[in-house]
Amino acid sequence: MPITRELVEDLAAWAGEWLGHRQRTLRIPGLQFAIAHEGAIVTTGAHGMADLGAGEALTTRHAFHIASHSKTFTATAILQLAEMDPPALRLDDRLVRHLPASRAGLSQLAGLTITDLLHHGSGMTRDGADGDYWQLQHPFPDGDELLALLERSPSPYPANDRFHYSNLAYSLLGRIIEQVAGCSYGEFVQRSIIDPLGLADTAPDFDPRGSDRRFATGYTSAEDGRERVPIDHVAANAMAPATGFTSTAQDLCLCFSAHCLGDQRLLSDDA
Repeated sequence: MPITRELVEDLAAWAGEWLGHRQRTLRIPGLQFAIAHEGAIVTTGAHGMADLGAGEALTTRHAFHIASHSKTFTATAILQLAEMDPPALRLDDRLVRHLPASRAGLSQLAGLTITDLLHHGSGMTRDGADGDYWQLQHPFPDGDELLALLERSPSPYPANDRFHYSNLAYSLLGRIIEQVAGCSYGEFVQRSIIDPLGLADTAPDFDPRGSDRRFATGYTSAEDGRERVPIDHVAANAMAPATGFTSTAQDLCLCFSAHCLGDQRLLSDDA
């Protein structure tokens, strides 16, 4: 059966009702949804609350922390740099070509290529010797702290020995983007991905200053009858390329649609 616009619209009507039911029965504070067809939004909606304490209803414009979906933006940015004419980088470039030579402790990464980091084949540690920033015990590392963390976090596996997920690897790709593009990571993805696609509610990291954007509050689990506790919004800093983005369901639909074959707005089909 061909996937027609009419079929997608019928699915969208059913999905919106079903998701509302699931939000209520699972006692999820709030959820957003969006469905796109051939690059255009068919429907978008929201159920539940953006802030339980304030009684603020969730809308389709409230931004969520999208965690590792951030990596899609980073991988796209790397491929965009590789597709420039002339190429700003090559996927088989060694990391040392684009990173500060003064960081002697990064010698463990000397043989790695950009491709090794992209497909989680680098063997690098997932979060480093000190991952307490995930528990919000201290801020996420800045650029210098990221490199220092890498220096004291030996890689557990040889390169291309196995798939080993690494947030530090994608954070390091962000540093490479900065070195090659000559601007901050946030500036590059803003002008090369966010602005061209018109992602009005997307940003590369949490920053409440000078913004009228609204954010959905995150909460701890209510499993086993526990009371939900709100979680503070924090910036991911130098780890934004791995986990920092904030966005909405609608914006993510538009972004991922731009990665379908035949859509050349961000990348060629070869990429």
